[in-house]
Amino acid sequence: MPEGLRVDNGGENTPNQFINVLTDELGISCVDYCPPARGAAKGTVENILRIIQSFISNVTGSVEKGRDAGLPHPSQRAIFQIDDIHRFIIRAISIHNSMHARERLLSSEMSTNDVTPTPSAMWSHLMNDEFLGRPKMSQKRLPELMYSLMPKQVATVARTEVKLNGLGYHSCWAEAQGWFAKAVEGHFKVDVISLGGSVDVIYFKDDSGELQPLALKDEYESYRGMTAQQAQFRLDEIKSHRKVLEYKKENALVNFEHEIEQVQEYRLKNDFKDAPPNTQKTIQAGIAERKAIMIEDEQRQKAEKQKALMQLKDVEKAKNESQHDNFNEFDEDIY
Repeated sequence: MPEGLRVDNGGENTPNQFINVLTDELGISCVDYCPPARGAAKGTVENILRIIQSFISNVTGSVEKGRDAGLPHPSQRAIFQIDDIHRFIIRAISIHNSMHARERLLSSEMSTNDVTPTPSAMWSHLMNDEFLGRPKMSQKRLPELMYSLMPKQVATVARTEVKLNGLGYHSCWAEAQGWFAKAVEGHFKVDVISLGGSVDVIYFKDDSGELQPLALKDEYESYRGMTAQQAQFRLDEIKSHRKVLEYKKENALVNFEHEIEQVQEYRLKNDFKDAPPNTQKTIQAGIAERKAIMIEDEQRQKAEKQKALMQLKDVEKAKNESQHDNFNEFDEDIY
């Protein structure tokens, strides 16, 4: 985690505007503002922008200065999504930090210790140095800073779970706080964060500033270990399959109703074509008798099946006993 943040506020913004957003809304107080009109004091910000531009300025769809106005505009060939650009930026910074030679920044102490002259190697050396390294982030303040820096997501508290992006979460802490009892009267929203990686756990910041974990419920076990993108793909796939099944079921029900109508029409035209009109308003006579006959017939069929099964077991038992006797006779012949 960073010790602080450096902000290049630019001419159109004032430090007070950033204070309102960072301190009041996000709770981040460790902010250093670059002074205006002093380029040397804002080299970190400017260098990062230059590094990124030098790596990805030639990607398909990027617009360059001095382009030929007679040629098609580069934006017409744009093919990358914003997530692609984010990955490119992270990769560009990673390559620069781990492979860009910065010998002039090496101190004599670094040279003595054979520190590789790259930004990441020098950074690691300083951070791990017993005397030069700055104090580590306090564990007490870490959850607060993590929550402030991570993007917030809105989850819905229902009667039995906390819902987020189609998945359900639960925790004993949330149950003790009465979340689910309150949700009986109506669902409500809470802000949560995810630390990346899998969808197994999300976090809620309580009134004391502690991050309370909410774990994925057992009924969503098939999603454990998945990233958010993988889980969403799986959910979309299930939703697509459900739509196909619903369409097939709807067609099957239409055919089923048509089949019932055909059977009904057949019975009326054949079995009951000469039957007189039936205007009886009471229950049909003889139902109890016919039901008793059906039950008796079912019991008879079950008894016959049970008898056949018993006979089969007796045959198998006799066969096994015969084989056992033959084996004993063979054994006696040997001895």
